[in-house]
Amino acid sequence: MLRKSIAALIATPLLLWACDLAASLRGTLGARFDLAHGHIALLAYGLPPGYRDEYTHLLKERYGIERRQIALCLASKSLIDYAHSYNRLSVAAAQAKFHRDVFTETAQDAQRIWLHTAPFSPQRRIEYLFSWIPDTPRHRACFLSLKPGMSMEDVVKQCGRPDEEIGRDNYVFVYHFADGGTARITAASLKSIQHVDFH
Repeated sequence: MLRKSIAALIATPLLLWACDLAASLRGTLGARFDLAHGHIALLAYGLPPGYRDEYTHLLKERYGIERRQIALCLASKSLIDYAHSYNRLSVAAAQAKFHRDVFTETAQDAQRIWLHTAPFSPQRRIEYLFSWIPDTPRHRACFLSLKPGMSMEDVVKQCGRPDEEIGRDNYVFVYHFADGGTARITAASLKSIQHVDFH
């Protein structure tokens, strides 16, 4: 009886390891099969972002890449291993084909489009984008040091959170100063601001 218990204790981790290994192998084989047939796909799991539908649509429309939601919040380790192995090959194939990170670029565009079409107020957009960054006091001199190409994350960390976002095709972040003036930062992407204007 003791030997059987010990054997079971040894066998269980080995079985779990074999299942995880099999999941990774299945992901690799699945990606190779799809790529061999001219299909690039991205497997997703977890709670999808609000802009999921726009992201899925843009990936397909622009690049012919399919986004497949294979699980929501409850994803097993083997399913995650499967998805990671699959995506490792499919993402590399997409980058080799299009010569850039089309997934990050498309996610940025999808988020901007969604924020500008969903019923969010200009203030609510700021909360959605930057609530995770501690707010800091703003000083007009800070904005004079900003350079094109900086990320909005860096801008917010240095100069504080904007008061509102009023853009449409691009982001337009507005800061109101105590003296009545404003600073406006225009950006097509959160990764790179374009210019700062004072009014």
